[in-house]
Amino acid sequence: ADRPRDAEEAANRAIKLDPASGQAYLIRGEARRVQGNFDEAIEDYHRATEVQEFRSGVLRTAAYWAIGTGMRKHRSGTQFLYRSQKASAYYGICAAEVGRDNCLRAIKYCRSSLATERDDPDTLVLLAECYKRLFNKDNRRDYLLEAKSNLEAALRINPNIEQAKVLRQNLKEITEILGVVRRSEEHTSELQSRQYLVCR
Repeated sequence: ADRPRDAEEAANRAIKLDPASGQAYLIRGEARRVQGNFDEAIEDYHRATEVQEFRSGVLRTAAYWAIGTGMRKHRSGTQFLYRSQKASAYYGICAAEVGRDNCLRAIKYCRSSLATERDDPDTLVLLAECYKRLFNKDNRRDYLLEAKSNLEAALRINPNIEQAKVLRQNLKEITEILGVVRRSEEHTSELQSRQYLVCR
């Protein structure tokens, strides 16, 4: 069975019955995102922030399908069903923007999610991923510092988070890279100082 497609179809049926079902839009957004339909997913997440109703029981089966496919991006089923509707939607938009390789825009929505639910480790991990990707493109030290800060915060909130071992390894690698970058910056600064002295 195609679980993401099943979840999307179940959400479609729920939306026809109740167009104000926030959970239906969230489930459909998750289903579309995992299938790579990022534009449609983002539309659903935005819609979820606008509607008023959010009941955990209506789409429990669809949610199970969605979560069972790895859509949750390290989030537990309980978190998905019961966390703030807006925080969930903003998290989804952030993840979809990452899927579109638009990390600067993704950061905006991850921060919106954290503004609603500031101690969510999964959003902090996703935010760290955004900054790591930006560093890989631009090699700016401040991107690495942001990634490090967010990973540390996630592990501080939940030391036993599902991917804790991988995250700690990431932190170790980031710390090593920061050391290399700092030495490189110091060397560049020293060379610039010498050039200044020679020019005088």
